[in-house]
Amino acid sequence: MVIAILLETIKPELVRDQMRYLLLTKTYIKWPKTEQKRKHFWKALEKALTPPRRRYDENPHEFLVNI
Repeated sequence: MVIAILLETIKPELVRDQMRYLLLTKTYIKWPKTEQKRKHFWKALEKALTPPRRRYDENPHEFLVNI
């Protein structure tokens, strides 16, 4: 997993092809300039790093078969 954190706006024409591809196809999060918005940044980063939960993680007994 790659998550780019952009400290400033990057013009796509100024980066190499590989980096441009990553910015167009992968998750990236912009670093906010104000302290107030950084709380949201950390929540967004945590969400991006957390794998999606599967149904059986929430209720492991749901998939047991009664015999």
